[in-house]
Amino acid sequence: MTTVRALAAPPTDPTGLWQLYDDKTGRPNGVVRLYVEDGTLRGRIERLRPGTILDPDSGDTYRCTSKIVDGNTLDVRGYVGISLFGRTQQWKRTN
Repeated sequence: MTTVRALAAPPTDPTGLWQLYDDKTGRPNGVVRLYVEDGTLRGRIERLRPGTILDPDSGDTYRCTSKIVDGNTLDVRGYVGISLFGRTQQWKRTN
């Protein structure tokens, strides 16, 4: 008798939850949900280590604070050590 094993093909659908890892430390630092909406693959941050923000270009994470300025503007401040050594970006709501 011959046994045949079916080899499962690796998944090709990128939708779902994806764990983010810090490039330098290898530690998990967030979760992103990828989904398709109107034929476009989109991503949404589900969880990020509390009080941290990720620089997608460098992979570095920084301490951060954020506050809503008005209904459509969010001030996000990333810093190292103390808030004095950092910078603030304004994020505008798009929907």
